[in-house]
Amino acid sequence: MNKIGLHFSAYESVEFIDKFLAPWLEFKKDKTNELIISAGHVCFKEFQEMGFPVESKDGTCEVLARKHKNGEIDFFSFTESPLTEAEARTEILKPLLEQNVGCLVISAPDEIFTVNQIKTIFEYIKKDPFLIWYRLEYKNLVFSEDQFIRGFNPPRIFFNNRGYKIVKFRADDEILYEKNGQIIDYLQLPNKQIPFHICAPLHYSWLDNQRSYNKIKYQSLRWNSPNGNGCSFKINENGKLDWNLDFYKRVSQAIPELFDV
Repeated sequence: MNKIGLHFSAYESVEFIDKFLAPWLEFKKDKTNELIISAGHVCFKEFQEMGFPVESKDGTCEVLARKHKNGEIDFFSFTESPLTEAEARTEILKPLLEQNVGCLVISAPDEIFTVNQIKTIFEYIKKDPFLIWYRLEYKNLVFSEDQFIRGFNPPRIFFNNRGYKIVKFRADDEILYEKNGQIIDYLQLPNKQIPFHICAPLHYSWLDNQRSYNKIKYQSLRWNSPNGNGCSFKINENGKLDWNLDFYKRVSQAIPELFDV
């Protein structure tokens, strides 16, 4: 597989950075594959328009800069200008493309893998050389670290050496490719979801904390009518994280089933 690029952006997520990076740095010690890590500290344009500060208040930017200086992170960028998610993620992507990575992994500090899970993923995706990208389903932790819901399965792994070349992001986790001068949306290319029983990393997504409250504010504004159905969570009358029943009525879906971790 040769060069693997790990891509992530971070904002107000200092509590996760060490835990997130640890298994990837352990994997990097194995010289079978070359892992190149590109990180960015970004307050997306959409966040800035909601009044969030350009720089994290919890020290996220300083921690990433320090890890870049000591070599744990290969490339680091701090974006002050108000870039959209797609624009900001493309900036983080550029050094990985300059390094000609053969495989791109998109992740985030609150997506926690084990070393074995990382190894299992790369063993699995080597089996079919005709697939261009993969989805990955997470154990989406909600309310506490003891329970999760299923169904969060974003695109996470994109090949850059299987006949198509990565160009840029067109949205959050969505890639545009190029072949023979033609731009191709990733959805048009062969893909597969890695089975849940093979690898299901933890996603510290909807715990009862300030990060979740900020996400609710962001998603409610960004995905509200007419652009979407808002956020699936809300803050209830007791100031706690809760299901947004109006959301599930609008999308005609049942509240997700909770599983023990």
